[in-house]
Amino acid sequence: MKAEERLRHLFGKDNLHYRLLMLYYENPTKLRNMRMLTQELHVTYQTLRAVIDDLKAIGVLEEENIGRSKIIKLNRKTKTQNIVFGFIGAIQSLSER
Repeated sequence: MKAEERLRHLFGKDNLHYRLLMLYYENPTKLRNMRMLTQELHVTYQTLRAVIDDLKAIGVLEEENIGRSKIIKLNRKTKTQNIVFGFIGAIQSLSER
């Protein structure tokens, strides 16, 4: 079973939490604002806001005001982001065996 298939089984077929996490896992340094994310993920602002709030609550993401934009980025101040991404990496390594 491929890594993406394993993760989809774990997180659900079309889970927005999973899709958002994978955007940041695949490109952790890219800065994104809400508008970019809603367009990339094809969801409404309200739907995305709920998911971002969930991931902020556990310490994976954080928001930073830059000018008039709110940038959504990985929260590197907590260990949670490392644990979550370490877990994703471990699942992906299973498919490589």
